[in-house]
Amino acid sequence: MTVRILSKRKTVVAAVAGGALLAGTPLVAWAAYETPPPEVTASAATLVDGEGETVFGKNADNDRPMASTVKIMVATMILEDKSISLDRQITVKQEYRDYVEDHHASTADLQTGDKLTVGQLLYAALLPSGADAAYALADTFGEGATMEQRAQSFVVDMNAKSHQMNL
Repeated sequence: MTVRILSKRKTVVAAVAGGALLAGTPLVAWAAYETPPPEVTASAATLVDGEGETVFGKNADNDRPMASTVKIMVATMILEDKSISLDRQITVKQEYRDYVEDHHASTADLQTGDKLTVGQLLYAALLPSGADAAYALADTFGEGATMEQRAQSFVVDMNAKSHQMNL
């Protein structure tokens, strides 16, 4: 039998197992299910509760590549700009595919010449973590005469937004 007590800050779990009372943090909850907690196979991880307090960390203070976090920020920038229509069509350029290949980045496997909506590109950037889709959005909505300039201006805007959000 497991009793869960939810408080404003933490979940406290008490479990009766073989006549013994077990209590503790959410990680102890796994004892009540007679299975071990899942193994964190990533080289680094952080779990933060709703209050911003770290409840689990594995190599949490090591610098890591931004990876999918960048795609989340791309989506934030696009979705917060109310002037951008999610139905706007964008043509996939070969350069987006080349970027993925050159940087060994994750891909949504966009096909050169395809026309996708902003909404479809957001999906492709977030679910398979497609760097090609994120690059397409940055190229389309950044400012400048070249793809490199547009992507760089989009990155500058993302960094400004992240500072505004205290990230």
